[in-house]
Amino acid sequence: MTTFTKHRFHVLDGMRGLAAVVVMAYHWFYHEHFIFLRNPFIAVDFFFILSGFVICYAYGTRIDQGLSISDYIARRIGRLYPLMFTSVLIGAPFFYLSTLTAETDFTIRDSLTAFAQNLFMLPYLTGKKVGTDIIALFPGSGPLWSIFFELIASISFPLLFRLSDRKLRAFCLCSLGVLIASAFLRGFTGHGRLLNMDGGWGVENFFGGFPRIAFGFSCGMLLYKLRQGTMGTSRAASFRANPWALYAALVGILIFPSYVQGVYPIFAVSVLAPALVWYGSVATCHSRFTIIVSEFLGWLSYPLYCLHWPAFAAVRGLYADGGNGFGVPEPVAAFGAAVVLSIIVGVLIDRLGLQKKLTDLLIRITRRVAQANA
Repeated sequence: MTTFTKHRFHVLDGMRGLAAVVVMAYHWFYHEHFIFLRNPFIAVDFFFILSGFVICYAYGTRIDQGLSISDYIARRIGRLYPLMFTSVLIGAPFFYLSTLTAETDFTIRDSLTAFAQNLFMLPYLTGKKVGTDIIALFPGSGPLWSIFFELIASISFPLLFRLSDRKLRAFCLCSLGVLIASAFLRGFTGHGRLLNMDGGWGVENFFGGFPRIAFGFSCGMLLYKLRQGTMGTSRAASFRANPWALYAALVGILIFPSYVQGVYPIFAVSVLAPALVWYGSVATCHSRFTIIVSEFLGWLSYPLYCLHWPAFAAVRGLYADGGNGFGVPEPVAAFGAAVVLSIIVGVLIDRLGLQKKLTDLLIRITRRVAQANA
């Protein structure tokens, strides 16, 4: 295999940002049952595939060259944890206030337990409810469930990376089979559909997240290895695509207005999303404007994904009991608050260097532990 030139995947950055925006819209308008909001949950599986590709690209060669597993895991936790921590910290008080204003099974002890577990990146597994809804694994910031599974995949990466291409393909195909089987069981028993793969986000479907991350992450790794190979490099050199066409294709896939008894999401995750990651990895931005927009969307994607839920909770509190939010339409205020909060927190984390500082601290701790046990 040959190593293709290290560069920034601008189109993949832009795709990640657009997918985060679609997820944000999905979480705000979910209860409206809009026809275009039936499939945006596919964005999470797109993230999983993209993550497998990017982590393989960023760490595969470094692990081959001697990067220790403990240092690698420290880097992944350092990357993921600061925004997770901030999201839980901001979301917790709003969640607690919601338990005071609605019929709930949650006690103060439940809220504190969920808060403590979530701060340590652990889901809170409970069947208790607020109102008629089953509480998410991360009550103060529901979307963090996928970051939890992302962390599991990150920890598993060194093992998967050591697999031969043939074994990795077998693992990926088996994971897809398990995903389809679990989607069939969940759809048949709980929703009267042929397939329902939207699992992993709550207690009742927690185990559905494992086949989603297993297939998505391993699929992304396979795409990277294909892209890295001689055939992938030659195809990349001859490929030309308009990044904006790929962005439009991604949004179209996510807002496709039909569920088709769950067959469409499976097709989108197993065929369309991998194809987009492949084409996004070989596409090139030729204008400075496209590069700037793509880089900004990529930078914003993770803060926006982590922080839009608590931002929405704050806006809903402002508009509760007939509040008009100074005359601004509630969705506009919600989206604006989410973007502004994400930018502020993202800039602060970057300027303070929290990700690097946490990574360095974890590396020092693991090395001292290793020396003490030597």
